[in-house]
Amino acid sequence: MKRAILLSFIFAICSPTPGRGESIQRSGYIITADAGIAADAEQIAKLTDSAIHALSEAFPAWDVPQTIQSYRLQINVHATPTAEANEGTASLFTGNQNGNPSARLELLAPSKYPAGAQTNVGEPKDTKYIERLLIHEISTIVFERVTGKKPAGWRFYSAPSWFVQGIEQYVAFRQTKAGPSLQLYIDRVRKDPNIVQTDFGLQVSEPYIGGAALLAFIDERYGWPKIQKLLESPEPTFGAAIRKQLDVTSDGFAAEFQKWLKAK
Repeated sequence: MKRAILLSFIFAICSPTPGRGESIQRSGYIITADAGIAADAEQIAKLTDSAIHALSEAFPAWDVPQTIQSYRLQINVHATPTAEANEGTASLFTGNQNGNPSARLELLAPSKYPAGAQTNVGEPKDTKYIERLLIHEISTIVFERVTGKKPAGWRFYSAPSWFVQGIEQYVAFRQTKAGPSLQLYIDRVRKDPNIVQTDFGLQVSEPYIGGAALLAFIDERYGWPKIQKLLESPEPTFGAAIRKQLDVTSDGFAAEFQKWLKAK
C-alpha cells in the first residue's frame, strides 16, 4: 500500500517561480530550482521519492507519505552555494503556517558540487550520498511529528544531539544498505575514543559520526522495534525513555557499547 501511494504521486511541471527556473509539483512536496539546473531538479525529485519510500519501509506504521504531505514540504535547489545550501550544508526548517506544520529544505544542486568533494569519512559526494542526505533531512520531519503528536512525553529536539543527528544518519545508512559507509563511522569511533566517551556518563563530541555508531549499536543489541518504541515513549525525558525501553542503566549501556565496539 505504501509503495502504491508513492508510485501514484502526481508529476507536473508548473509555471516557473519568480527568480527560479523550474517547479516540480508532487502530491507530497514541491521542488523549485534555479534556472539552468532542470536535470538536478528532476534528480532530486526521483531521490526524494526514494527517500520517502525508504522511510515508509523503516516505519510502516507511521504513514510517512501523509506526514510529509501534511508539512507541505518545499525543496529549494540552488545553482550557486548559499549559507543554507552548499557542499557541506543542507538546511531543513520546520515551523507553522496558518496553524499548519510546514517544512523547507535548502539544497545545493548535485551538479554544482566541487569535483572531488568528499564526506567527513572520505567518501565521494555522489548520487548515493545525495540519496542518504535526503533521507537524513526528511526523516527529521517524521521524528518531529511522531514525538510531537504524543499526548505526553519527550520531544525530538529535547534529546541529546547524538541521538538527533545519529538516528537521522543511521536510518539513511540502514535503509540504503550502506554497510561499508557505516563501518567507516564505526572505525572512526573505535580509533578515536574522544568521539564517544563513556568514562563518566555518555559524552559524544561528533554527533553525526558518534551518534550513528551508537544507533547502530542500539539496533543490533536491542532491536529496531525498540528504537521506534523509544520515539513513541510517553516518558517525560529522553533519558527516562531510553532507560525504560532498553531496560538498561547508564553504566550498563556504556559497558555494552564498548564491548560491541571492540567486536566491530
